[in-house]
Amino acid sequence: MTRLTKLSEATGERSYLLGARSVLLSMAMLVLLGGCTDSSPSVLTQPAVRGELAHTVTAAGEIVSAQATRLSLQPGNIHTIDWVVEDGTEVKAGDVVARLNGEIAEFQFNTNKLNVASESSRGVADSSDYAKRDIEIGYDLQVVEDEVALIETFSSDLDTVYSRIEQIDNGRNLAYTQARGSYLEWDRDSNGERRSSKERLTQIQVERFERDVNRFQALLADTEILAPHDGVVKLLRSSRSGEPVTSGSVEWGGTAIAEMPDLSQLEGEVHVLAGDSAGIVVGTPVSLRLDAYPDVQLAAKVTSIAQLAAERENRRGKWFSIKVGFDEIPAAIAGRINLSFQATFMIANVSDALQIPLTALTREQGVSVAYVNNNGTRERRELELGLRTLSRVQVLSGLNEGDEVIILP
Repeated sequence: MTRLTKLSEATGERSYLLGARSVLLSMAMLVLLGGCTDSSPSVLTQPAVRGELAHTVTAAGEIVSAQATRLSLQPGNIHTIDWVVEDGTEVKAGDVVARLNGEIAEFQFNTNKLNVASESSRGVADSSDYAKRDIEIGYDLQVVEDEVALIETFSSDLDTVYSRIEQIDNGRNLAYTQARGSYLEWDRDSNGERRSSKERLTQIQVERFERDVNRFQALLADTEILAPHDGVVKLLRSSRSGEPVTSGSVEWGGTAIAEMPDLSQLEGEVHVLAGDSAGIVVGTPVSLRLDAYPDVQLAAKVTSIAQLAAERENRRGKWFSIKVGFDEIPAAIAGRINLSFQATFMIANVSDALQIPLTALTREQGVSVAYVNNNGTRERRELELGLRTLSRVQVLSGLNEGDEVIILP
């Protein structure tokens, strides 16, 4: 009996524990269900605060020379570059920067010399033909004059000498001969005009070929590009291939293949996405931090902005090229170019602005609206806005400092 009693007590105790556990689980479920009701909703809020609000745009750039001497190929011919110095080479005034292949210029020079000789010979031959024609016309005119004189000498209107029919034939012969003489005189004048025109055309052709001879002769005499002054050579990209100029590059005449920057005059070149460029104007202050010198911060201002946004190699979108001028250049970077930096454009700044997060702002029926949590009650406020940044917005009217605005999902 004792064993059965103990077993019964143990079973009852276990049932009691299971029942208590069920009650606790039920109470927990009720609490959770009660928390899911709308009777006391929880919302995320942030207060409207006063403080400095700045609209800035950050972009990458590099230090470049404000002025540079460009080294260009002679115009008037296509050039093949036999040799060119490496990018960044320091040179002295008069040093050879590039050598050009003169084979094309030599071929054109010899071809045009032959053209001059050929055209001159053709002009002499044409003049001989026109002179020969003048002689032939002169001989024919002499014959006509003799025939007219003969007809006039032996013609008569007397019926005792010639019959009426013979008199008519003699008149016709005289009129025909005189008309033939008039034609020959016209032909002689026309031949002279044709001869003058041909000689002038020949002269023009010869002069054109002679100019080409002189041009290619000058190209042959100038197959080296020399440094105009001491400095560093910076090779440019080919206008034909888009790649940096190298030995073997083929370029059009007049193309700049390199430049020698003036290291005493530096500026910054920054590329800004067209979508981020709104508000950047000439005179906008810029703060620059050099990648190689993180502790060096430079003050600058926008000096020029490209008129058109352009694509960049291996970059998406359209970009504006913006030049910035430095207020002062530290000695550590004086005379150095191609240093990269991060530029921050200070587009707008309000020192004491009442502001809220953009995530608390919405638009309803064309009006900017924010909702304020007033002791658990949602109040709708219509707002007048000012400066807007990527994350915050200035409120000109509709809110007071300390108002708890609801962050919208």
